[in-house]
Amino acid sequence: EVKSDKGFTLIELLVSAAILFTLLALAMFGYQLFSQQWHKSNQRTELAYQQLRNYELFSQAMHGIIPYVVREKQSVGFYFLGREQGFTAVTQTPIYNTDAPAVIRVFRESDTNGGFRLVYEEASLKSQPLVEAGQTLPFSHRLVIIPQLTSIEFSYHRQKLGDVELTEQGDVIREFEWVQTHDGLITKSHPNQLGINLAGFSWFFSIPERQAIMKSRYADTGEVD
Repeated sequence: EVKSDKGFTLIELLVSAAILFTLLALAMFGYQLFSQQWHKSNQRTELAYQQLRNYELFSQAMHGIIPYVVREKQSVGFYFLGREQGFTAVTQTPIYNTDAPAVIRVFRESDTNGGFRLVYEEASLKSQPLVEAGQTLPFSHRLVIIPQLTSIEFSYHRQKLGDVELTEQGDVIREFEWVQTHDGLITKSHPNQLGINLAGFSWFFSIPERQAIMKSRYADTGEVD
């Protein structure tokens, strides 16, 4: 009587082990790919959320810009300096120190790729009030709002300078214009809108009309022209 061999040969065990190790290697490789994609997806989601949050905070700071009167020598003017590459102003809703107004600088900055980034800097007025135009301020916070832009340009909407025109009834005719430079200390006025052109996308911010109220605080001193 011939007995049947029910065991495995060495070759069969080696082949089975090779197949098993191949399947394990493929599974590990697939898991690594999935894990990498998962982390990348999470990073992209976190980055997108942070950028959206930055846009929201920046928009609040911009909408909080107010006309602010300061002294300069024997006169007073508005603390606002605008150029094509950026501006300096006062906001009552800053990004960082939210319990006090702040002076902010918003400007374009060149990057290493030949483009530009939109940058926000902040100096809180909590510990020192802003009184003099030439006052030194601690700009201790900086935030890149939007990176990698091909162009960034700033413009300012203000009342036209020059002689005041009146209607037949004696009402003042107010004409406005968009300009690329505005110095509130020289013009004794503040823009009523700000415009930022981000590579073809225009972003506008309105500023509350408080110039007359701010000037009235200095009317009794004779400092306002």
